[in-house]
Amino acid sequence: TAIAFGLESSGTRLLTKAIAVASGAATIGNAGGVGGFDGRLDRYKKLRGIEVQHLSLPFGSTCQEVYRGSNVIEQARQYTLSVLTPRECGVSDENSWDHSLLWAPTNRKRASTYADRILSKYCHDAGLNDFTRAPKRFFVNVTSHIRWYLDRGVQATAVLVLRDKTIQHMSKVKNHCNSQPSAYAEDSYGMQIMTEAFEKLSYDVENPSLVLVSYEMLMNIGDPYLFSIFEKLGIQSSYTPDLKDGNKVYLSP
Repeated sequence: TAIAFGLESSGTRLLTKAIAVASGAATIGNAGGVGGFDGRLDRYKKLRGIEVQHLSLPFGSTCQEVYRGSNVIEQARQYTLSVLTPRECGVSDENSWDHSLLWAPTNRKRASTYADRILSKYCHDAGLNDFTRAPKRFFVNVTSHIRWYLDRGVQATAVLVLRDKTIQHMSKVKNHCNSQPSAYAEDSYGMQIMTEAFEKLSYDVENPSLVLVSYEMLMNIGDPYLFSIFEKLGIQSSYTPDLKDGNKVYLSP
């Protein structure tokens, strides 16, 4: 399992898609493709034994839908999950399809079947006895998330994506959070989570639990840098996505 983490607008979606296609976790141009996804690319998990996750910090709806008042970081801490469990064992409040199966009174048979699948032996063996629900907008603790999977025998690697912080922030405000104070607070908290992961996870070993990626290096060096990322993840692939530099629009006079 490879999980792309990073502050919003840092390039996590680009890395997620590249890793997913290169690893065989997803393909291009079909129902299992990477045109749109909700944080997990796991269509071929059982067949190929790999899942790729995309978890920006935070992940979910826009910030103006969530926060009330000025204590954004304290609220963000309350919206932080120690682990985002496998899809089979959880349901996100953002996912209306899941909720329609679980709660719609006109569809109780399907809801019951779905609930039984979620609370299956697979989930109980993982130490889960109830649904895991995620808020509309939430953070995931990188360190505990990776360790949860490692403790259960899953090879998991956090891919931390870093981008020029001024450009990243400008893009975040434009696309995800139009409140400057909330955006700054979220970025500060998200960086705390990433710093903890850098200090506690292993990156200079044969099978790292953390890989660092620079958006700017990816844009400047291109394919050789991308292939080095694949290699660290144990992926042998020559797949090359379209590397369009998203920084240019913020640097133009």
